[in-house]
Amino acid sequence: MPIFLVKKKNFANSREKIAQTESSKQDMSKSKRQIELVLSYIRSQLAYDLIYGNILSVKEIWERLDVAGLRAVPTNAMVIKINNFERLTANKSEMWKTKLRADVQRIIEQCLAHLPTVLVVTVEKHLVAVLFRLPKGTLNAKREIIEISKRIWDEVERQTSFVVTISLGRRYSDASNLHLSYQECLAALQHNFWDNSRIVHIDDIEPCGASNKVFMTYSLEEESLLATCVRLGNIRETERILGDIFHGWAKERVINPRLLKNICLQLVTVVTRAAIEGGVNEEACLTASTQNMNKIMQVESMRDLMELVVSFTIRLASKVRGSRSRKMSYATKQVITFLVDNIRKNITLEQIAKSVHLSPFYLSHQFKKEIGMTITEYLTKLRLQEARKLLSNRHWSVREIAHLVGYQNPNYFSRIFKKEYGLSPSEFRRQNGYGPKK
Repeated sequence: MPIFLVKKKNFANSREKIAQTESSKQDMSKSKRQIELVLSYIRSQLAYDLIYGNILSVKEIWERLDVAGLRAVPTNAMVIKINNFERLTANKSEMWKTKLRADVQRIIEQCLAHLPTVLVVTVEKHLVAVLFRLPKGTLNAKREIIEISKRIWDEVERQTSFVVTISLGRRYSDASNLHLSYQECLAALQHNFWDNSRIVHIDDIEPCGASNKVFMTYSLEEESLLATCVRLGNIRETERILGDIFHGWAKERVINPRLLKNICLQLVTVVTRAAIEGGVNEEACLTASTQNMNKIMQVESMRDLMELVVSFTIRLASKVRGSRSRKMSYATKQVITFLVDNIRKNITLEQIAKSVHLSPFYLSHQFKKEIGMTITEYLTKLRLQEARKLLSNRHWSVREIAHLVGYQNPNYFSRIFKKEYGLSPSEFRRQNGYGPKK
């Protein structure tokens, strides 16, 4: 056979062998990917069962660890929360969100690759849970875990531009108790509502829980006064009352954030109704209220919650003021100015009517029609609001303050103050730490 035919045949055989080799490599690569997918599924199911406490048998845990290709039992839980996920991904597709979660999970696995055992799973659309074990001989476990958490925090922000919060549970040598470590992570995240820290360990927090103290810092009297201020378009007092309420909550720090959000929803309902009664368009009020409520349920910090509720309420009070200003007659505006200027004087209805050149009867009827309360009721509210401010001054006694706001009888002043606010002037001072003059 000619040499060139032999070479041609050898070349064909070689090409066929190369093709067979390439095909074998592709089959091996495909099989490897399938094995990796199966292994990933096995590990995910193991992680879910551990964090939800579905495995109580130590023997079963070891068997499933072996199947998952793991040689050490995880002892700690960590939860990574993608902050403001709903707001920041509102206009993104589900595919984009899925990719973001996958990227975060990949970054976490890379940062923990040096650990003997790591299980990473997505537990909610914005939460990733991690079960892990530190290497043997780690001297300060808590410090090491926090350092690892810092690396994760930095890498997630660098690679995705998203900010995360990382919560850490305690160590449990018995893997059947890992669900407790996971629950501690969730509790730490809940507490972070108040502090807004980027990394929080369960040992560094005090437990949150529902407390009756919330009703002490947000009384029915405060609710009634807030509604009145919104209804009247009194922006300054509206802002002050809300500031007092939120300050009380922030000071206590024992209120469950979910309960706190529900209370804020009630507040929004109250001020919305007050704004409608104050003359603001009902449909516009209800639409804005619904949008605000949706935002409240998504908010992730006390600071953001306060900003959201206060700004919404102030906007309503401003709309009421604008609405009343457009509808209010010139005479009513003059009466209000007269009352403010003479709040400390013992003025009569006849004097007020004379200042605007109207009969007392007609003025009373017109004022109540436009404002929603009598002139006397309006003046009383003005005086009591002024008295609240003066009570913060330690140098004036209750008797002196009563005279300063137009009341000659201190006992009568104390009675109407308590009727309005639920506390006597002296009790109000003590509760707010102003220290009354003896």
